Amino acid sequence: MLNNNINYIGIDTSKPVLDVYMSSSGKYIQVANSATGIKELFKQLKSESGEVFLAFEPTGGYERLLKSLCLEHQVSFAQIHAANIRNFAKAKGRWAKTDKIDARIIAEYAESFSVKPQLSLYDENLLHLKSLNQRRQQLLCELNRETNRLEVQQPKVLEASITKHINWLRAEISSIDKELDDYIAEHTDLSEDMDLLCTIPGVGKQTSLAIMTELAVSGKLSQLVAFAGLAPYNRDSGSKLGKRFIRAGKTSLKKILYMAAVASLRCNKRLMQFYKLLKNNGKPSKVAIIAVARKLLKIIIAIRENKIAYDEKVA
Repeated sequence: MLNNNINYIGIDTSKPVLDVYMSSSGKYIQVANSATGIKELFKQLKSESGEVFLAFEPTGGYERLLKSLCLEHQVSFAQIHAANIRNFAKAKGRWAKTDKIDARIIAEYAESFSVKPQLSLYDENLLHLKSLNQRRQQLLCELNRETNRLEVQQPKVLEASITKHINWLRAEISSIDKELDDYIAEHTDLSEDMDLLCTIPGVGKQTSLAIMTELAVSGKLSQLVAFAGLAPYNRDSGSKLGKRFIRAGKTSLKKILYMAAVASLRCNKRLMQFYKLLKNNGKPSKVAIIAVARKLLKIIIAIRENKIAYDEKVA
């Protein structure tokens, strides 16, 4: 059912500008994607009827300033997956694609599905922590690439250049690590969550940090399992019972949980027993590991919600 009291504002974000569509008035405007431009947008929205609700897609970071200012000014918003918007446009027969059309489609999608606000689902501290951790991952990827280049014969001048870059990358990663440690230490809620997650055998500091930043949402258990891409979906038709497959979800979070599940098989007695039980029942290794990752996620959610350390008996 559509909520007529909410004025859904669709925003197509790009590096220089924001294209904005206001559903209640049908008006289009364009503002600069800057602090000044977004604040001007907020002023204009005050004259709009109904409760203002902003909806936009993730666009490689160009939406971060908008998201940050929404949090600062207590403006309700939701970030919607780009694939959902495109599929919705196709279902409506909207094949043309421009920034203005995209802004309107985003608003229509948010209104049609009564998208819930994410104002309470994101935290400035976690967003900052996530940015630092993303930078750390970028540096690690580059370090890995440069290290691989040294494994083959290189001219001396290139070898010296690569070695110099590797040393710089290692120093920069150490600097980011210190910044992360200091930031977590300054915020009691973050350090408490980190300490609790690290009590799970197989979940270390970096895994805990990644889970904290990637799983910065709330919802029902089934929704969070689907969000992580670990929910098995039916493929049945008539009398045919197809195999269940996991699909979609947040790829980065799925990878983190998968690797944590593999690590847990070496040191977490309960999860190891669960894995062996599945294998004895004829489940393939990868299917069993995914099931372990799903169980691990449930343990993590329970620990975060109840603020209690890992207990093998309870797990």
